[in-house]
Amino acid sequence: MSTVKHPETIHVWGCFSTKRVGSLTILPKNTAMNKEWYHHIIREQLLPTIQEQFGDEQSLFQHDGAPCHEAKVITKWLGEQNINILGTWPGNSPDLNPIENLWSILKRWVDKQKPTHFDKLQALIMQEWAAISQDVAQKLIDSMPGWIAEVLKKKGEHCKY
Repeated sequence: MSTVKHPETIHVWGCFSTKRVGSLTILPKNTAMNKEWYHHIIREQLLPTIQEQFGDEQSLFQHDGAPCHEAKVITKWLGEQNINILGTWPGNSPDLNPIENLWSILKRWVDKQKPTHFDKLQALIMQEWAAISQDVAQKLIDSMPGWIAEVLKKKGEHCKY
Protein backbone atom coordinates (compact mmCIF):
# COMPACT_ATOMS: atom_id res chain seq x y z
CA MET A 1 0.00 0.00 0.00
CA SER A 2 1.49 3.35 -0.95
CA THR A 3 1.74 6.13 1.60
CA VAL A 4 2.52 9.82 1.49
CA LYS A 5 5.62 10.54 3.56
CA HIS A 6 5.49 14.32 3.24
CA PRO A 7 2.04 15.54 2.20
CA GLU A 8 1.64 18.94 0.65
CA THR A 9 0.89 21.58 3.21
CA ILE A 10 -1.31 24.60 2.97
CA HIS A 11 -0.89 27.60 5.22
CA VAL A 12 -3.71 30.06 5.62
CA TRP A 13 -3.96 33.42 7.37
CA GLY A 14 -7.28 35.00 8.19
CA CYS A 15 -8.90 37.40 10.60
CA PHE A 16 -12.36 38.04 11.97
CA SER A 17 -14.21 40.18 14.45
CA THR A 18 -17.66 40.30 15.99
CA LYS A 19 -18.74 42.07 12.81
CA ARG A 20 -17.76 39.36 10.29
CA VAL A 21 -14.85 37.46 8.80
CA GLY A 22 -12.16 39.59 7.25
CA SER A 23 -9.49 38.81 4.73
CA LEU A 24 -8.22 35.33 4.04
CA THR A 25 -4.84 34.63 2.46
CA ILE A 26 -3.61 31.26 1.26
CA LEU A 27 0.15 31.13 1.06
CA PRO A 28 1.77 29.57 -2.01
CA LYS A 29 1.99 25.78 -1.99
CA ASN A 30 4.44 24.38 0.61
CA THR A 31 5.28 27.85 1.95
CA ALA A 32 5.55 28.35 5.70
CA MET A 33 4.74 31.59 7.48
CA ASN A 34 7.77 33.70 8.36
CA LYS A 35 8.22 37.33 9.39
CA GLU A 36 8.43 38.50 5.76
CA TRP A 37 5.18 36.78 4.76
CA TYR A 38 3.49 37.86 7.98
CA HIS A 39 4.54 41.48 7.50
CA HIS A 40 3.23 41.45 3.93
CA ILE A 41 -0.09 39.90 4.99
CA ILE A 42 -0.81 42.20 7.91
CA ARG A 43 0.10 45.21 5.78
CA GLU A 44 -2.00 44.14 2.78
CA GLN A 45 -4.84 42.25 4.52
CA LEU A 46 -5.14 43.10 8.21
CA LEU A 47 -4.90 46.87 7.97
CA PRO A 48 -7.57 47.20 5.26
CA THR A 49 -9.84 44.82 7.20
CA ILE A 50 -9.49 46.86 10.39
CA GLN A 51 -10.17 50.06 8.47
CA GLU A 52 -13.19 48.54 6.71
CA GLN A 53 -14.74 46.96 9.79
CA PHE A 54 -13.87 49.54 12.44
CA GLY A 55 -12.96 52.84 10.78
CA ASP A 56 -12.02 55.12 13.65
CA GLU A 57 -13.56 52.81 16.28
CA GLN A 58 -11.28 51.22 18.85
CA SER A 59 -10.28 47.64 18.01
CA LEU A 60 -7.99 45.04 19.53
CA PHE A 61 -5.87 42.62 17.51
CA GLN A 62 -4.95 39.22 18.88
CA HIS A 63 -2.17 37.01 17.65
CA ASP A 64 -0.08 34.50 19.56
CA GLY A 65 3.60 34.35 20.43
CA ALA A 66 4.73 32.67 17.20
CA PRO A 67 8.23 33.88 16.30
CA CYS A 68 7.02 35.65 13.15
CA HIS A 69 4.43 37.54 15.23
CA GLU A 70 7.03 38.66 17.74
CA ALA A 71 9.63 39.83 15.20
CA LYS A 72 10.86 43.38 15.82
CA VAL A 73 9.77 44.52 12.36
CA ILE A 74 6.22 43.32 13.09
CA THR A 75 6.02 44.88 16.55
CA LYS A 76 7.37 48.16 15.18
CA TRP A 77 4.96 48.21 12.24
CA LEU A 78 1.91 47.42 14.38
CA GLY A 79 2.90 50.24 16.74
CA GLU A 80 3.33 52.67 13.85
CA GLN A 81 -0.18 51.79 12.63
CA ASN A 82 -1.62 52.29 16.15
CA ILE A 83 -2.97 48.74 16.14
CA ASN A 84 -3.69 47.71 19.72
CA ILE A 85 -2.49 44.20 20.56
CA LEU A 86 -4.12 41.93 23.13
CA GLY A 87 -1.49 40.84 25.62
CA THR A 88 1.82 39.09 25.35
CA TRP A 89 1.52 35.34 24.94
CA PRO A 90 4.06 33.19 26.76
CA GLY A 91 5.49 30.11 25.05
CA ASN A 92 3.52 26.90 25.62
CA SER A 93 0.51 28.83 26.89
CA PRO A 94 -3.05 27.65 26.34
CA ASP A 95 -4.24 28.86 22.97
CA LEU A 96 -6.99 31.32 23.80
CA ASN A 97 -7.40 32.78 20.36
CA PRO A 98 -10.93 32.33 18.99
CA ILE A 99 -9.54 31.98 15.48
CA GLU A 100 -8.33 28.49 16.41
CA ASN A 101 -11.96 27.46 16.86
CA LEU A 102 -12.83 29.11 13.55
CA TRP A 103 -10.04 27.15 11.81
CA SER A 104 -11.53 23.96 13.25
CA ILE A 105 -14.99 24.83 11.89
CA LEU A 106 -13.56 25.76 8.49
CA LYS A 107 -11.55 22.54 8.32
CA ARG A 108 -14.66 20.43 9.10
CA TRP A 109 -16.69 22.20 6.43
CA VAL A 110 -13.95 21.78 3.82
CA ASP A 111 -13.15 18.16 4.76
CA LYS A 112 -16.82 17.18 4.36
CA GLN A 113 -16.48 17.97 0.66
CA LYS A 114 -13.41 15.74 0.26
CA PRO A 115 -11.32 17.90 -2.09
CA THR A 116 -9.21 15.72 -4.37
CA HIS A 117 -6.52 18.16 -5.47
CA PHE A 118 -4.78 21.28 -4.27
CA ASP A 119 -6.64 23.76 -6.49
CA LYS A 120 -10.01 22.38 -5.36
CA LEU A 121 -8.86 22.58 -1.72
CA GLN A 122 -7.92 26.25 -2.15
CA ALA A 123 -11.22 27.05 -3.83
CA LEU A 124 -13.22 25.29 -1.10
CA ILE A 125 -11.32 27.10 1.65
CA MET A 126 -12.11 30.46 0.05
CA GLN A 127 -15.75 29.49 -0.56
CA GLU A 128 -16.35 28.22 2.97
CA TRP A 129 -14.56 31.20 4.53
CA ALA A 130 -16.87 33.56 2.66
CA ALA A 131 -19.88 31.58 3.95
CA ILE A 132 -19.02 32.08 7.64
CA SER A 133 -21.81 34.13 9.16
CA GLN A 134 -21.55 37.06 11.52
CA ASP A 135 -23.46 34.91 14.03
CA VAL A 136 -20.69 32.27 14.04
CA ALA A 137 -18.02 34.95 14.49
CA GLN A 138 -19.97 36.57 17.33
CA LYS A 139 -20.56 33.24 19.12
CA LEU A 140 -16.86 32.35 18.97
CA ILE A 141 -15.84 35.64 20.50
CA ASP A 142 -18.65 35.46 23.08
CA SER A 143 -17.40 31.99 24.11
CA MET A 144 -14.00 33.29 25.19
CA PRO A 145 -14.89 34.16 28.82
CA GLY A 146 -15.96 30.52 29.28
CA TRP A 147 -12.70 29.29 27.73
CA ILE A 148 -10.68 31.57 30.01
CA ALA A 149 -12.61 30.44 33.10
CA GLU A 150 -12.02 26.78 32.18
CA VAL A 151 -8.28 27.33 31.62
CA LEU A 152 -8.03 29.10 34.99
CA LYS A 153 -10.00 26.33 36.70
CA LYS A 154 -7.67 23.71 35.17
CA LYS A 155 -4.62 25.85 36.01
CA GLY A 156 -3.50 25.90 32.41
CA GLU A 157 -3.82 22.15 31.86
CA HIS A 158 -5.63 20.75 28.82
CA CYS A 159 -9.37 21.32 28.89
CA LYS A 160 -12.27 20.39 26.64
CA TYR A 161 -14.34 23.54 26.67
